[in-house]
Amino acid sequence: MRQHPGLQPVIEGIDEHAWTPITYATPVFDQDTGTWIHTAQVAETSYTAFTNSTEHPQGPISARLIVRRYRVETRSEQGELFPVWRYQAIFTNTGLNTVDAEKQHRGRAGTIEQVFADLNNSALAHFPSGQFHANQAWLTLTALTHNLLRTLGVLASQAHARARTATLRRQLIAVPARVTRTARTLTLRLPQNWPWQDSWLGLFTSTAGPPPLR
Repeated sequence: MRQHPGLQPVIEGIDEHAWTPITYATPVFDQDTGTWIHTAQVAETSYTAFTNSTEHPQGPISARLIVRRYRVETRSEQGELFPVWRYQAIFTNTGLNTVDAEKQHRGRAGTIEQVFADLNNSALAHFPSGQFHANQAWLTLTALTHNLLRTLGVLASQAHARARTATLRRQLIAVPARVTRTARTLTLRLPQNWPWQDSWLGLFTSTAGPPPLR
């Protein structure tokens, strides 16, 4: 949730004994402080959102508010006078317990960040354009290309299924190869000792059938 004035008193009202410590299996990088986060604390309370009837005619909705906080180390000549925390709130109606709900949301957030990074490294790098139709065309091409590349990575190997799209383009698409014709048969000659030849051949076979490769 976006931090706004109405949310702060709700977070401050959480009892200090309600916080549960958690440890990240994979450290999370905090761009605001430039540090890696290894541990945090989570707690839960209730919250009513969408109370503005003008902006949200469907009416207010009450659900769970899961809050994650982690320590920010402050360094100065006087030392740390009191602990400083950074808070992140999640508004959800999931049936998972507090720790599992936070973990699920964190996993989804990481996926979204990776998708945005991939898109900005491809067709969205051309945004924005002064022409509406150009933006519409690039957005359509972005969605098509991203979906095809993710499918390509899944078919190629487990490692490529988790790889960035720039890696997929470098290892599976921009392939140095030569097409030759012998006895009316086309042969695609690939480089020898190529590190990703098994992944590429598996992908080619699953989409186009066994090729006459040499």
